[in-house]
Amino acid sequence: MRENRFDPTRVAHRDERTPSTARRRFLAAVGGTAAIALAGCADNGDPDDDGEEPDDDHDDDDHDDELETVDPAIVVPGVVEDGEPVYGEYLTFRDYASVKHAVYISGAVARDSEFGHENYRPELAEDFMRERGEAWLELVETIEHTFWDDGAISPQLTAEGDEWYPDGDPALPDYPLGGYAWHMHHRGGRFSEHGDLEDRIYFEPADYVSSFTRHVLNEHYEDGEFHHADGTVDQRSMAHGLGAIHSASYAWVRWNGDNDDMALADEDVLATYLEYDTDDLVDVMREIKPILDDHWDDDVGMYDFGDGTTYHVNCVAGLLLGHKAMYEVLYQFGGDDEDAEELADRTARMVAPLLGEDVGMPCGLPELVEYTADGVEPASDTADVGATWEFITHVTAGWSLPREREGENSPQFLTENHPDVLESITEFADWQMEMGLLEGAQLDDDGYPVAELAYGEGEITDDSHTAYAVGMFVTGLGINYRAGDLVERARDWDDADDELLERSEEFHDRYVELSEYVFDYFVQH
Repeated sequence: MRENRFDPTRVAHRDERTPSTARRRFLAAVGGTAAIALAGCADNGDPDDDGEEPDDDHDDDDHDDELETVDPAIVVPGVVEDGEPVYGEYLTFRDYASVKHAVYISGAVARDSEFGHENYRPELAEDFMRERGEAWLELVETIEHTFWDDGAISPQLTAEGDEWYPDGDPALPDYPLGGYAWHMHHRGGRFSEHGDLEDRIYFEPADYVSSFTRHVLNEHYEDGEFHHADGTVDQRSMAHGLGAIHSASYAWVRWNGDNDDMALADEDVLATYLEYDTDDLVDVMREIKPILDDHWDDDVGMYDFGDGTTYHVNCVAGLLLGHKAMYEVLYQFGGDDEDAEELADRTARMVAPLLGEDVGMPCGLPELVEYTADGVEPASDTADVGATWEFITHVTAGWSLPREREGENSPQFLTENHPDVLESITEFADWQMEMGLLEGAQLDDDGYPVAELAYGEGEITDDSHTAYAVGMFVTGLGINYRAGDLVERARDWDDADDELLERSEEFHDRYVELSEYVFDYFVQH
């Protein structure tokens, strides 16, 4: 039987749909231990996918004279050129989220059992790690006071004179990408040797990291369908909406698995905080499943929501994140074993064709892919480096497809039915790390990630050092480097052969250099 660490009488019932201020009072009442108990969830975003990309042209008449301006404490440039930040007329949430993820993972892997081990550079576990933990919190706070309003995310801040103001309706691609913040939140324990950082990482961003699923379900979902801000439904809204339910689903799965973090929370407390309990999520997913059935094209192995089967790779990632959440929740909490297994089978069919050399290239994935009866074909001439690594991060890391043993209650659908797909996922991540970083296929002559390459040939078509490309590249490398056989972590170097040791040392050196580049030019500039 679980030990109840909290007093449920001090918490409003979930059906009251507690507003942000009440959630903050709740946190203050139950203290930091409750925040620790809420640690543990997971996480896509491309404004182009949602048809809501930033608009450089703004008419003053279009804005309310009383519109509140914001003052970002950290200004993340969209691009760094020749060592100098370059600012346009807007700042984007996507850039902030990408840089924030890179800062967190480079700090999290700096602990003394990894990059900070005595076999490599033990000093990294000191100031290097602490500074990144503090910077991550500062970036979260900056986002909370600028882009974010109780879960509603403005996709950009637009400049008007010397001031910034939030601009644009929430764009669904930002929600799976933003939700990846859970991965730093539940790694707070890694910072236990750095003063109060552990408690601050657990406590301070708790409302922020919990907001993504609840906002999308409250504002962008109805009767089994996810819709854009204008009410339209298409493959992009369905894919990114599904991706957004991943985080709260993971919270409940970890709770059900009796893990050391989420399982510390009483069920009523967690339900109040997330606003959706397991019954709620099962009901939502049972509404979604027949919609998915109606649009599944079994001949091509993909959904057609009325706009064909050509997808941006991040839409595919959103579908995969959502399917992972659905088959785990329906199996564990709904007892819907057959539906859950069918969704897992579809997951394997959607991801497998992207992992082979027919689609993935040293330059990365094509921005667009078309699912056909003959397989998946590239549908664009360019590879977006940021999009490739966002896809890799969502599909291979955290509570993603290879992570099938989240407590004794988890199903083993891919392990039992599609072991070849799991092996291909790990091999694909290793190959992209080797080609993209160690062989330099996605870097310029100075060793930094570029924004875009010609798909196939790999020629650089956009040599910009963008926050999105650099941030997601560093995030994907850091979260995946121990997944396969390409690199060994420093604590195990004594047992590595010469070839593996040499490759691992090179990877560590280049990764630290890129981590410092992100920190120096996109955060501390």
